[in-house]
Amino acid sequence: MKIYSLNVSGSRNKGITVETGGNLLRFVSFEKKAGSVYGSIFFPDLIYATATLPPVEDRQTLNFLIRNRISGLLEEGKDYSFLIFPKEKATETEYLYEIYAVPVDVFYQFVQTAGENPENIMLFTVDVFSLIPVSKRIQPEKPVFHFYGDEEKVVMTVSERSIPLYSRSLPKPDYIQTEDIANFFYENFNLTYTFALQNKRIDIETVVVSGKASENKEFIDLVENFTGKKAVIPHAENFIQGLSQSDFMEFFIPVSTALLSEKFDFTPVLLKKSRLFNRYSKKGAVLFLLISALILIGTMMKYAEFQKLQEEVTALHSDIQNRVNSLSRIFSSDEIQYFTQLLFQKNRADSSSPLVALNEVLPLLEILNEKSVSITNENKIQTIRITAEEAFSSLSQFVMFREKFEGSLQKLKNLSPQVRLDVDETNYRLSVEVEIKRSTE
Repeated sequence: MKIYSLNVSGSRNKGITVETGGNLLRFVSFEKKAGSVYGSIFFPDLIYATATLPPVEDRQTLNFLIRNRISGLLEEGKDYSFLIFPKEKATETEYLYEIYAVPVDVFYQFVQTAGENPENIMLFTVDVFSLIPVSKRIQPEKPVFHFYGDEEKVVMTVSERSIPLYSRSLPKPDYIQTEDIANFFYENFNLTYTFALQNKRIDIETVVVSGKASENKEFIDLVENFTGKKAVIPHAENFIQGLSQSDFMEFFIPVSTALLSEKFDFTPVLLKKSRLFNRYSKKGAVLFLLISALILIGTMMKYAEFQKLQEEVTALHSDIQNRVNSLSRIFSSDEIQYFTQLLFQKNRADSSSPLVALNEVLPLLEILNEKSVSITNENKIQTIRITAEEAFSSLSQFVMFREKFEGSLQKLKNLSPQVRLDVDETNYRLSVEVEIKRSTE
């Protein structure tokens, strides 16, 4: 498959068309020769946070809970795209996650700057993550410190087995002259490398240098003397066919972005689902045309042959139905309504979506310090179970919470929650279990 990989950074955009498939990319052109776009952007203000959360199988539900947990880091009224990496099991009932967030308007800034149709963008990321695929190939198992530097910026990423451990990026100040670039590179390398070692406690195994920085001997010597490690410079022939080493370093970020997996995609969720919906719709249309063709051919064949074709038509019809059913498991009811009205002018919403369920019990989630949330479906009945533990410093806080809790129960429209409360009035503690059953017909 051909893709056009484009990096937007400051005053310069760098794009390259490559062909994917196999272990190596293949260079096609420096001009856009493909409809599918992989995009990366220089964004030093990447938001990082950690959050301890109960185990939730559904990814959409997990995103919903994370947004509420890190709301203090997010600008009110803005939409964000999240990348989530599980770090470790914190307790018997909770996991620690590392979270990266980018405002959705950064995606549309890229779209406007690049002059691209949003529907053509298959992956969108920030360039600190663009370095990771090359780091992984050079050292598959242990931590890698990857330094990229060019005329406009410095990008540094520490990663291990394709998981980011620490990253930092910054623009080159205007006052830095060409003759001072080695010192600028090294100052930032030294600061970040030391922080990763001493503060983040990362045992760095390999140092990789790419971009224009890889061609600066003075900088390379400083790095090797400071770290005691040989700086590894990626070679074009190990990653892409038909591209010189000089051009590989010049277009390093868009080339490496073309190697990224979807887990680094910051494309807004709504656009991802629109893209997925269109893909299912196109496949369904192809199957429909194939069915029509088979029926037409069948009318001109013998009866026995026609019976065989009927069996194939039935199988294809079942395949279409399965695809429709799968859409009901992927999208919320509101999203299904939007996309189906857009494409077919009719809709049948799936009320069993976890997000629909969570929206209905939102008054409870807003006041409870939930330990776990589970959602199950059986015989057209959806069961939502919420457990929580609350602690208070005074009797007045305890009483006020009970009043708020009772008020939140009254806000649950057309639902009859079953509630169990274990009260420890001596220590002002409260254990809450709520079970709600709702019809999904």
